[in-house]
Amino acid sequence: MTKKENVSWIKFILYYRSLFSILAFFIVLFSYSLILKYAIKNQYDTAYALMESGDYSEALIRFQQLGDYKDSIESLGVAQNYVDYDSAKKLFEDGEYKEAAQAFAQLEGFQDSANLALEAEYLYAMELFKAGMYEDAASEFGALEKCNYKDSKLYSAKIALALYEDKQKTVYDEAYRLYKSKEYYLALENFESLGNYLDSQELAEKCKIYIQRTALSTTISAGIRYSVAITTDNKAISTGYNAEGQSNVSEWKDIVSVSAKGCYTVGLKSN
Repeated sequence: MTKKENVSWIKFILYYRSLFSILAFFIVLFSYSLILKYAIKNQYDTAYALMESGDYSEALIRFQQLGDYKDSIESLGVAQNYVDYDSAKKLFEDGEYKEAAQAFAQLEGFQDSANLALEAEYLYAMELFKAGMYEDAASEFGALEKCNYKDSKLYSAKIALALYEDKQKTVYDEAYRLYKSKEYYLALENFESLGNYLDSQELAEKCKIYIQRTALSTTISAGIRYSVAITTDNKAISTGYNAEGQSNVSEWKDIVSVSAKGCYTVGLKSN
């Protein structure tokens, strides 16, 4: 074989070797594509099978890995809804009604989540009502009342009455404190605002009597070389001449009026 023929043969071999290498590369690439396509399809079918069997958490992971393959993004959203729905139901079954109501509401009508959100909110409102947390319960029942859910309107009315009674009791307790402290003007104002609540009318009348009595009473008076007065706590005090015992009033209590005449002293008790 001549040198020229030898060079031509080498070129021929290199050409076909390159051609074979390129062909082999495309064969490998095509095979890899087929394998990858099969693997993705298998992943997709597995994800759907998991969702059909109720294993939504695992299906969610598979659909996340598939990216935008076919309807994987849409299926991912469905799987996520099922996962969130199951989590909300778990909260509901565990008695975590406030959290369950919020979780169901976020599902925006998925399956029966809207009804379960209302039921969870209702049960939470009932818990607040039974615990005496009327203001918080009023807010919850008020929202439910707009949906006309069960007997929410009735409980809203019960809470309104309970809150009103609490306010009445607060006013009554303050009025009674003022009454006991002999601050009759302020006590009268509070008792009259209560109407027929407990014995408010009776105590209001007593306040009026004490006020009238005070208006007609004498709180300081002078006799011969001595004087007598009433302190703010309705005790009598005296100073000056005491030859006839006219100043012996230190033991007098609950006095509303005093009078000193000559050498004698008289006092009027509140009763």
